[in-house]
Amino acid sequence: EKYNTAAYIAVGELEKKKSDTFADLSSSVGTTNTTVTKEGRDYTKVVVTGFVTHSAGSFNNSATPTELIRITVTISTPGIANLTMSEILTDDF
Repeated sequence: EKYNTAAYIAVGELEKKKSDTFADLSSSVGTTNTTVTKEGRDYTKVVVTGFVTHSAGSFNNSATPTELIRITVTISTPGIANLTMSEILTDDF
């Protein structure tokens, strides 16, 4: 149940980010750390938004703006391993 709730929170955050414009995402590059309470349990949500480059089949962090942004959401709560989901978004979405 905890794992399913963590997955629900992570997918919801990714969907929310996908509805933002690329400009909005670009201005929110960085890390946010919040607590979400679901069904009486606290879950820690860490969202990392950053520019990436793509080369030779892999994505690498970039200190300068690019046309790609990676959103990584990590959810944790006692009793389960951390759940991490990522998505790469482009400036044409």
